[in-house]
Amino acid sequence: MEANGYVSIEAEHFSSVTTNATGSSWMPIDYVGRTGPGALLNHPSTADPIAGDLRNNAPAAVYDIYFTSTGVFDVDVYRVPTLNHNGGVSYGLSLDDEVPVVIDGTHRSVTGSWLENARTHTEVRRTSIEVATPGVHQLKLWMVDPAVIVDKIVVYTKDASDAPPVTPRENGDGAFLFEGDTVCFDVETVFEDTANAWYVNRSGDTITDRGSFVGCEPDDGDNWSNISQSSLDANNPELGWRVKFPAAGSYRLWVKLRCPNTESDSFHLGLDGNYLQTFNSIGRAVFDWLPLTNIDVPAAGYHDLNIWIREDGIEFDRIALTNSDRRFGVAGYSFFGPPESFNSITPRLR
Repeated sequence: MEANGYVSIEAEHFSSVTTNATGSSWMPIDYVGRTGPGALLNHPSTADPIAGDLRNNAPAAVYDIYFTSTGVFDVDVYRVPTLNHNGGVSYGLSLDDEVPVVIDGTHRSVTGSWLENARTHTEVRRTSIEVATPGVHQLKLWMVDPAVIVDKIVVYTKDASDAPPVTPRENGDGAFLFEGDTVCFDVETVFEDTANAWYVNRSGDTITDRGSFVGCEPDDGDNWSNISQSSLDANNPELGWRVKFPAAGSYRLWVKLRCPNTESDSFHLGLDGNYLQTFNSIGRAVFDWLPLTNIDVPAAGYHDLNIWIREDGIEFDRIALTNSDRRFGVAGYSFFGPPESFNSITPRLR
């Protein structure tokens, strides 16, 4: 049931499953996954991949969902990372009788993303569905390749991906100010090019305004990995913001960003023009809020937050700093998504 801007489903809590002509189907398995008591596996592992129209040829796990909202909604599928002999697996998703969208998992050749998925024991893939009318609809998970394990499915019916809201600035366009325990600002403020928000183009690359986010072009594989301060200041395209901190202490850095590929997924971080840390192999193909590190601020007052591009092509949308344990992102939950939604149907017994 939809509530609070999302529908969150543990994959093993299906309403029904189907079996195809060759005997393939879906089954719950215990003690696998990150978000619930188990996960959902299609079987047998020796089955052939499904060809043709999945609606006629593939088994499906079906989830009855009551929607109060209508529109085009993002859907995140959380999969336990597995591979086949081809180096990747696929599965399908659809709503009601629509043609399923085939979702490809990360291929083993995409080294950075695959290693990150293996480390977290989770791969998140995003697609979308369109809900035309309120009421009960059927979300269907389809087999394409055998031995795919799905942990969780989340449908986001409210775009809360920009949370938290942008906080005020000093005198309207001055330093970025905290509101309560958090400061949050749009990255594209760098195009003001003032002492409070600025950018620097270097090494033939350009910080570019892409409407609601910022990129670094051209995306042609340039890499500035030298972390000496002299090299950063001479070679790396740079973004910067002046923030007024209410007190000394540790502040959690959250960044909403996207990495088009594994050669565009890293940057260097600094405070007051001094290098702090490098983030590499971030592996986010869609815009997501990520909690990246804690920054130790030595004193209350004005401090500059610096980003030096490490690989061109990376894209930034919004930045937040907080001295609380708040989580940001869609529905305000962590990388593993919101808790399971209320199910008005008696849970299926194992």
